[in-house]
Amino acid sequence: MAWLIDGTPIDPRFNLGFEWVGPGTSAIRQLLTRPQALTDVPPLRLQRAQHSRNNSMPLDFFRPGGVWVVSDRFRTMVQQLEPQQNQFFPVTLHDKAGADLGVLFHLMNVTQGRDVLIPEQSDMYADWREVKKSSGEVVKLCLWDLHGHPKYLVARKEEIGAMHLWRGLTYLRLRLFFSDELMKRCEDAGLRELVSYPIAEK
Repeated sequence: MAWLIDGTPIDPRFNLGFEWVGPGTSAIRQLLTRPQALTDVPPLRLQRAQHSRNNSMPLDFFRPGGVWVVSDRFRTMVQQLEPQQNQFFPVTLHDKAGADLGVLFHLMNVTQGRDVLIPEQSDMYADWREVKKSSGEVVKLCLWDLHGHPKYLVARKEEIGAMHLWRGLTYLRLRLFFSDELMKRCEDAGLRELVSYPIAEK
C-alpha cells in the first residue's frame, strides 16, 4: 500500500504565520519548479510574521507559502530509505524580533515525479482544457484531479517500484506520495501532522 499526501490540516494550529525572509514565496516556488537538483539555493530563513498571534513551534511538517518545510527527523528517515535521492536545504526559523528559534528544519525538494494512480479506477475526475500550441493549433488536454476527499485510490504497483517519496508528474504535481514503509516510520516516530489517503496497489 502507498499513501497520497494532501497537505496539512486546515486548522489555525498549522497556520503558524511564518514568512520567507530574503527570497520571497514566489522566488522559493520558482526554485522548486526546476527539474531535479538545485545547486544555487541562497540561505533560507523564515521569520514569524509581526501580525501572527500564534507562538506555537512548528510540528514536523508545515507549508509556509504552500512550500514544504520538514523537520530534521523526517529528513533523516527519507535519507535512510533513499540516500541522495531528494534534496533538503536548511531553513533557520526566527521569532518576530529576528532571534533564531534554534530548531532545525529543511526546505524539501522532492525530485522524483511519477503518475502511479489509475485515474479511471480512482476517485478522480477528468478536467478537459483547450491549449493553443505554438503552431496555432488548438488541442484538448485531459488533466486528472482528485475529488475533495477521495474515497478510493488505486495505483499500479510496478509504477511505484522501490520509491518511498515522490510527487505527481503530469497530474497531482502539488501532491506528495509516501510508500507504506515511510508512512509507518512516520507513525512509529509520532511525526505529525499530515492529511493522507491510503492507496491500494494492483
